[in-house]
Amino acid sequence: MSESYIKIVHTQANGEDTVLIYDIYGWEAMRGTWPIAKGETPLESAISSLWSGVFEVEKQVHWLGDTKMVAFSSNVEGALDQFIKEFTGEDTECAGSLSSTTQPKDSDL
Repeated sequence: MSESYIKIVHTQANGEDTVLIYDIYGWEAMRGTWPIAKGETPLESAISSLWSGVFEVEKQVHWLGDTKMVAFSSNVEGALDQFIKEFTGEDTECAGSLSSTTQPKDSDL
């Protein structure tokens, strides 16, 4: 059964960022892991990682699934709120499942 949206899941642990991208069917389609760049705060690195996920989805949308919806998550406090502000160009608070302070559960991935 189709999820009808693509998921970009960011986590940060042990000095590394990991971005997982799931297709519209809920399958892990891509994974990237890299160290936090020198000179970046963990928050800056998390936001940059979320943008990397967006750019990768734009390049690979032809095989990730035809949808206009993307769900985002991050375990770095404040990252999702700041990312959404940049992404939408608005000063909007995230709510519900878009909470940036909640570690994604395995069942959410």
